[in-house]
Amino acid sequence: MDKILSYWLVCLILTAIHGAGCSASGQVSPNNPSLIWQSEDTSTDTHVAFRGIFSLAGDGLADIQLSGASWYVVWLDGEYFYEGPDRYTSAYPEYQSKKVTLSKGDHLIAVQVHYEGIETRILKVIQPFLLCRLLLQDNEIPIIWKCEQLNGFERTNFRINAELGWVEWVDTRKLPENWQTINFDDSKWKIPVEVKRDLGAFSRSKIGNVKALEIIPKVIAEGKLAEIYGYEKDNPSARFFLRDLACDKLPPQGVWKRYDLGRVRLARPKFVMDLPEGAVVEFAYSESLSHGRVAPWITLSASDSYNLDHFVARGGRQEFFPVHPKGGRFVEVHILAPVTEIKFVEEKFIERTYYDQPKGDFRCNDELLNKIWRTGIETYKACSEDALIDNPTRERGQWLGDMGVGMRIGAAGFSDISICRRGLVQSAQCARNDGMLAGFIPAAYQPEAVAYIKKHILNCFPNNPSAPRLSDPAANNPQLITPYFSHFAFEVLIEQGEINFVLDQYRKCWGWALEDDRTTWIEVFDTRWSNCHQWAGSPTWQLSTVESNMRSKPLNR
Repeated sequence: MDKILSYWLVCLILTAIHGAGCSASGQVSPNNPSLIWQSEDTSTDTHVAFRGIFSLAGDGLADIQLSGASWYVVWLDGEYFYEGPDRYTSAYPEYQSKKVTLSKGDHLIAVQVHYEGIETRILKVIQPFLLCRLLLQDNEIPIIWKCEQLNGFERTNFRINAELGWVEWVDTRKLPENWQTINFDDSKWKIPVEVKRDLGAFSRSKIGNVKALEIIPKVIAEGKLAEIYGYEKDNPSARFFLRDLACDKLPPQGVWKRYDLGRVRLARPKFVMDLPEGAVVEFAYSESLSHGRVAPWITLSASDSYNLDHFVARGGRQEFFPVHPKGGRFVEVHILAPVTEIKFVEEKFIERTYYDQPKGDFRCNDELLNKIWRTGIETYKACSEDALIDNPTRERGQWLGDMGVGMRIGAAGFSDISICRRGLVQSAQCARNDGMLAGFIPAAYQPEAVAYIKKHILNCFPNNPSAPRLSDPAANNPQLITPYFSHFAFEVLIEQGEINFVLDQYRKCWGWALEDDRTTWIEVFDTRWSNCHQWAGSPTWQLSTVESNMRSKPLNR
């Protein structure tokens, strides 16, 4: 779908570009820092573990700087620390910076890098590397590195979908146990090599640290299961969805649990379970339930999709923590093992998000409008990580058109919208030689234009229940409106004194979108698309704008 760039957005881009990364200030050093990898091998879908030992002569505030060509997770002294990278373009690479107070003595940085080797919505293909430096009072601390390929991760050729990376399919019995801890023996590991990559000069990321928030899920159903479909890798999504979760006629082969995370989130489980060796553990994620179940397919992916993780247990008490977060509100875990030998010890999820609680708020005498405002904030939060993304499940893409809506919502709820500024800068960095064009239309006779727009809106679903539905991209029809449409049309209507018409549209259309206990905004006025799309949240910023201009006037019911 075309993303229209209006004139004011061009102005904001030009403002954001001013002083944005063209000078040497903020760079790691005048030259590019050292980049390391296990070898010159650049095989795709490869997991590599790095262990870096360093020693401090005294206590201090350390600045740990990180970057890579694809996804990584970082542990510091055995505890989860951070993940990344923040997305960037190859001509303007960035490193993340996270500060932490460390004590005198020896410490360990452990990094698991998953080199995907394919283009995703997050990064173009860049040859693999790890950048990791540690500074203490502006002095670089030497780190002694060792590395080892993690062959427990199998290359299955299953992608989450065509927009994202590879499914995690791992036999944890083949992984070195406790390799993220400082006492692990890495004497047989390799020494990584320094590599050169076709990148510009590194600069510090212009956003704050992305948060990792602990979410305690609600268990909504559980029971025993039995296999129904095919071989293990015939079609993992179908095999997962077709399992018998009633076991009223078949003997059970394991157990299952279903969780509700409250709203769609970019998250992953951090479960501790006590299981027999060889037990199969699968987590699947979905934005909504299909026939009451979690379906691992992602709608409108333009490909097969497998929104799931597959583990084989080492045996005994073990943590299951996928490398990549995935989008969804509902999660099912299926465990294939003797039922009496399955024990859940700890069940929680870690959400990846740029925001926690909003700084702004909105209140009026209509609780539905209050709920609509808050849903816009929650959807914006769900679509915010190292960038403002369109959706946490299908793409995680940083679209410029979504930025136009998102920075208005962000400004209504938060004091920090640097992810929007950074997105505008990165869009300008990727501009073609012929530049960008603003979408603009000639002026019209206003009363007739307003009447025409209102008549069109009222003749479209959900105002007109019999109107055509936008069931998929090919179902386009002149008799349609979308939530994204409101970002442009409703602002004009409000300026023309049509606030009551707009408020009624919020109640009618966005009120319809909240049915069936939805807690984030759907992408279009049809439930068959994404169930978490922040571009649909225009009522949040528009209500805040109206409220600030009408503080002495209560909003009419």
